[in-house]
Amino acid sequence: MTADALRRRMGDFSSINIPGKMAARMGQCFSTTNIGSSRELSPHEWQHIADVERNGYVFSDGVGTISTNLLAEVAERLGYNKQTLSAIQIRVGGVKGVLCHDPTLQGRLICTRPSQEKFIAPNSRDLEICSRAQFLPCFLNRQIISLLSTLGVQDKVFENLQDNMLRAFRGASRDNGIALKMLRESGSLEIAQQMIEAGINVDREPFLRMLLKALKSQRLQDLQLKTRLLVPDGCLLMGVMDETGTLEYGECFLQIQRWHESNPTIVSGKVIVGKNPCLHPGDILQLSAIDTPALRHLVNVVVFPQKGRRPHPNETGGGDLDGDMYSIIWDKSLFPAESFPPMDYEGPPPKDLDRPVTIRDVTSFFCDFIQNDNLGPIANAHLAIADRSEQGAFDQRCIELARLHSMAVDFPKTGIPATLPGNLRVGAYPDFMEKKDKTSYESHKVIGKLFRDIKDLTRHGSLQLIDSPIEAAYDSMLGEFIYDDTTSDAML
Repeated sequence: MTADALRRRMGDFSSINIPGKMAARMGQCFSTTNIGSSRELSPHEWQHIADVERNGYVFSDGVGTISTNLLAEVAERLGYNKQTLSAIQIRVGGVKGVLCHDPTLQGRLICTRPSQEKFIAPNSRDLEICSRAQFLPCFLNRQIISLLSTLGVQDKVFENLQDNMLRAFRGASRDNGIALKMLRESGSLEIAQQMIEAGINVDREPFLRMLLKALKSQRLQDLQLKTRLLVPDGCLLMGVMDETGTLEYGECFLQIQRWHESNPTIVSGKVIVGKNPCLHPGDILQLSAIDTPALRHLVNVVVFPQKGRRPHPNETGGGDLDGDMYSIIWDKSLFPAESFPPMDYEGPPPKDLDRPVTIRDVTSFFCDFIQNDNLGPIANAHLAIADRSEQGAFDQRCIELARLHSMAVDFPKTGIPATLPGNLRVGAYPDFMEKKDKTSYESHKVIGKLFRDIKDLTRHGSLQLIDSPIEAAYDSMLGEFIYDDTTSDAML
């Protein structure tokens, strides 16, 4: 058995003439997956349907459908909650993307679209599951904070979010209610939530206290290094398309259910939607969440319309529906005072070899990618310029960097690198970026303020992760002490 023979068994890649794209398609075969069905899909259980296309855009890019029966089989086999499972990210041979629940489909059936077909693999018909749609908490990062601040959100809003997190940290070590609320909002440590719900006190049980201690240490580090702010009135969800054609352009459907809740909640009213990475002011969309009876079977996904001039996922960071996750926020204090037109994410045409790709082409491209990948430097330059400029992310240099960043993201698929020109390189960085080997200055914008607040707390020890020593717990059956912690005031 040779390497070439193994590659031939993976599938037919002969129609791909772009080295980076071929490497990505071959890598698709090595995705970590679980088999989601009891047997392979037979020909009559796998249908092919058309994409929804308009104005040169594919509104259904990366998403297909799955019947109720087959989705229930996946849930039972993999231990998912049948009531909240509405979409799965899959691999079936050379097909990848998302399958969304369609209650009109009968029996055991999936429907995939051309936008999901990446290469030909006729000998593989197992339904492989990469991930599932589920409720995840929403966190802001520095890119989103920079954009929202540029769009008019006041500094005090972000400061309040950080203060609320710190207040929860302090109270979680003493109060079961505060600890449970913090765990539920952040979607963390299900075992700790179950222990508290069972009546175990956070101020007495050493293992539970250590779990909370580790979580708070991680959250503090995230605040200092990434300005990762929890938004309780928000979530992170997988995107899908409205197969019923009910939603209009500018609308979305949102029904959520956290793991500890017994019933879903429909979110109605104005929301903002974004996707990481996001560097352009137009990446923050303002949509109307509409209660749509025809879509109430969908839980813990954000449903975008198939109507309009351009798909909403494409408007925010050039996203699609093959598994991309979208932040949705209905906290009114974070609504921008103004909006900005979305960026056109249509990049340059890929570098086509006009012949089948060889492994030598792939290895050559890999070396080229290592040498010319500028994704990190472009993102850092954008953050630094947006911080120092009075215009923030509206600065024309930031707009150009957003375009270059999009090119850099697509570099593995197109083979065309994004070059960072000299006029967009940064001479000095804000203190919150902690570039020890570079010239630095004290940032006077909100990210700098939040960063120094956390630094001051950790430097002076005024934020204790554990407020009192963890007492030794005696196990009468073992007849010995099972835990002893003499270091109670651990800091970053």
